[in-house]
Amino acid sequence: MPRWETGGVFMRFTIRDLLWATVVVALAVGWGIEYYRSPSRRLEHREQALEYALTQEGFTIEQPGPFQVWIKKGDLEYGHELSGLGALPTD
Repeated sequence: MPRWETGGVFMRFTIRDLLWATVVVALAVGWGIEYYRSPSRRLEHREQALEYALTQEGFTIEQPGPFQVWIKKGDLEYGHELSGLGALPTD
């Protein structure tokens, strides 16, 4: 009887089929863990949380360039420009 004709509920799998399924699941889990633990993802969430907290307090945030940020509220103004690509904090 061919593999695809089971004739009932019981299905037959070869060792090769189970090994392929194991490889696929292991790759998917590994990629998911790598994405979840990536430092750039954590920094992105911190940036969003800081931006939300500052805007709730009445500050405005401008980013005129990729390495520039300006934070303003009334007469108070703070600007920062990253001069070079140094090591980014990971924690």
